[in-house]
Amino acid sequence: MSITEHPYDIPAFETLLLHATVAHEARFWQAFVEQQKNTEPDKLTLATLLASAAIMRPILALDDIAQQTRLLCTIGGPLGNEHRGIDALPAYAFETILYHSQLKHHTVFRIEERNKFQTLSDAPTIDYAVFVDPVDETSEIEKKQPLQTTGIALFNMKGTLVAGGIASLVDQTLLLCEAQGPTLYDFDEKAKTLTKIQSTVSTRGTDDIRYTMLTRRLHDPYNPLPQYFRDHQPALDAFGGIGVLNILTGTLDAAIDPVKGQPPYEAYIWGVLAEKAGLVVRDASTGKTIDWKKRIPAYSRGEPWASKRIPIIIAKDIVTAKKLLQKAKYS
Repeated sequence: MSITEHPYDIPAFETLLLHATVAHEARFWQAFVEQQKNTEPDKLTLATLLASAAIMRPILALDDIAQQTRLLCTIGGPLGNEHRGIDALPAYAFETILYHSQLKHHTVFRIEERNKFQTLSDAPTIDYAVFVDPVDETSEIEKKQPLQTTGIALFNMKGTLVAGGIASLVDQTLLLCEAQGPTLYDFDEKAKTLTKIQSTVSTRGTDDIRYTMLTRRLHDPYNPLPQYFRDHQPALDAFGGIGVLNILTGTLDAAIDPVKGQPPYEAYIWGVLAEKAGLVVRDASTGKTIDWKKRIPAYSRGEPWASKRIPIIIAKDIVTAKKLLQKAKYS
């Protein structure tokens, strides 16, 4: 799928320029990563994150540029959380990188705005399933809320995470999860440097838990929230990648979507990456761990039970997770 397939009105020359710019950035960062990583999954993952950040950070840093170029025009999605044309930029970068990767013939992928798995090969031998959220929190761009991230998670067909990561599109934070473990980086796209940094998870107690949650959940009559969340407003209006990064850097203690839950293709990115990064992830409706290795292959096969939303909490530690769930349950 290309940028031109989106039904918003961008003149042909502008569309061609977008294609060329995104493809150039994608190929540049793919070559950059080639010198740093050994495995194809790691190369695909890191190149996607770097290209997405390099493309999106300048756009989001300039007031109103996305609106002026009509990239914020809605292209579908559920009411109140519409998908927007801007999502096509990192999505096209990912597809460009995959097309030039050795994984092209071995990968199916699901991009968040599209309701299906896709492949770039006519005769694939599927070894991997990739989930990509090109721009998380697009609806907050018009509100000038700096909450956007790109997320990618690559699984083998047994449901085990092979590689994945989250790139902030509003600051220089980047999380990369590889087979040997997670690494937090400072990525400066202008200087073209990738510097390891330490995770600084908060040492705050549980009396005042700083958490993030989608505030539209407070106004959902079909999935009413416990009173606790009305009395203790979230610190951020978000859930996904920005929530994980803010927990890892100590700004927040938890991220929660306790009743309606996250759609599986998002939970499979944020939940698994958070767990890989050493955070605690639980089913918010039961307090139990989530069996990703059972769910993800079943979802890839189209089994209905694995397509249901997942009430979820991500927390810095088990004490915080239990305390927030207890407050929610008995409020």
